[in-house]
Amino acid sequence: LKYDALLRNTNWSEQVAIADFDFENEVLPFLQSWQINDSDLTADLKNVLCVPQYLRLFELIANKVSVEKINTSFQLQETVIEEVIRKDNQLGESALDTLQKMASYCVTNRSQDMPKLRFSNQSVLPRLISQDILQDRQDKIAFTHQTLLDALMIRDAISNNQSLESFTLSFPPLPYIRPFVRSYFFYLRAHIPEQFFKQVREFLSNENVAYHLKRLVVESLAEIIPEDKDWGLLRWLFNSQPDLFRRFFWRTQNSIWFTVFIEKW
Repeated sequence: LKYDALLRNTNWSEQVAIADFDFENEVLPFLQSWQINDSDLTADLKNVLCVPQYLRLFELIANKVSVEKINTSFQLQETVIEEVIRKDNQLGESALDTLQKMASYCVTNRSQDMPKLRFSNQSVLPRLISQDILQDRQDKIAFTHQTLLDALMIRDAISNNQSLESFTLSFPPLPYIRPFVRSYFFYLRAHIPEQFFKQVREFLSNENVAYHLKRLVVESLAEIIPEDKDWGLLRWLFNSQPDLFRRFFWRTQNSIWFTVFIEKW
């Protein structure tokens, strides 16, 4: 409700909050039906799968890959893209490129779907629908999973040489872009680590970037597993952006961060 321009200012007489699934009572039966041993899942992945859309996404790769190294929703999205799209003999890079362009179209036009005739690779469309990547809406098509749209949008931005900073500034600073900024941040960390410090610093230093997006990035920083090279970013954040450093510190829960503070401070 808070992201839709037509809905966020509406006064509702009542709002119903939908809770995440309970792992033991609701998630575990699905895993058992997919013949997945829950002892193979990390505690972090179990928490991720309690979110309904991620459990649905997980179904696409059940029994196709080793799940021991999947800990976050970002890793889950990336695994689905690699296993279900890129490695599929009927899809591959060509289909992935078309999906990235479709994601960019949807985000740019703030739309949940796209006219079917605009999809430039019609030959792979039936396969994408059967693989539950896209859904057919008569004369339109849409992503079955919103989170895949986010991830594919980021891939398209990076293929067009957009940095975290330039990508963010290409949109109005409204709440709807928050998931995209967060997805870009985690993609950058995982796939372009040599650019991570530079791009995050430029992003946080830019006065044209909205504060709520800077706060989102430093709070996301608190979720990652730190490495020695991250100390330079923390020192810069502490010295140059003390308020954002406090936001980061308050959000830190992983004990590894405190080990870094003790050893490096």
